[in-house]
This record gives sequence, structure tokens and C-alpha cells, in this order.
Amino acid sequence: MIEKIAHWSDTFGLPIKKEEGFPARERVTLALALIEEEYKETYLACAENDFTEAKDGLGDLLWVTIRAMMELGIDPESTINAIYESNMSKADTTLEDTVITHETYLAKGITTYSRFVNGLYITYNADTNKVLKSHKFKQPQL
Repeated sequence: MIEKIAHWSDTFGLPIKKEEGFPARERVTLALALIEEEYKETYLACAENDFTEAKDGLGDLLWVTIRAMMELGIDPESTINAIYESNMSKADTTLEDTVITHETYLAKGITTYSRFVNGLYITYNADTNKVLKSHKFKQPQL
């Protein structure tokens, strides 16, 4: 996918920075405007239960987001890998760690529950069902 977007960018003469950093302000403004436009179209499609347009919108949103990363010299693959590693650290690997995670949230007034999935303990907010971070969570190394 990333190679296809890079090929398309090259074909259409759109910049791909080799080093991280902000490009000219107008490039950043354009990238953010495209992300906003695709987000709004996707949001509207979902609100109207238009699955085809939602699918198209999500694909376009992914496309323009990867393009924005390329405009800023951000390697999409290594960035996603770092975020994946961080997100996986939201899970606990032992029951003992899960108990500590539950106690940590309980001290903050948040009730939780856990599920054992794929060999990992996943902790959820009991009120919202949102996945919560383990007490051993690690920020992405970007």
C-alpha cells in the first residue's frame, strides 16, 4: 500500500521528503485540509448508513494520511510498527500484572474488567468498554 501511494505521488509530482520535518506551510495546510475533507465525507457517510461511501471515505482517509506522512518525511511503516508495539503494551501478560492494572484504575475511581484473548489480558473500562492501558504501558518510540 505504501509503495503504491509513493508510486502515485512520484507519478503526479508530489513531494516525498527524505528527512523528517515540516515542509512549506502551504503543503502542511493542504495535507490537513485533505484529511479534514475525507474525514467529513466519511463521517457523513456513516451517519447516513451509506456503506459504500463509508468504505471509500475510509480508504481515502488512509490514503491522504499516508500522503501527509510522506510530505513530512515520516516513514509510515516504521511509525505504524512503533505504534503497534506501544498499543500491544496495553495488554498484560500475567494475571498478577492484570490485578495491578485493575488496582491502579480503581484508585482513580475507574471500574474495570478483563478478558483473556490470544494469551494476553485485556483490561476495559466497565462503563465505556474502552480498552485501557496496562500499568506497564510504553509510549511509542517515534
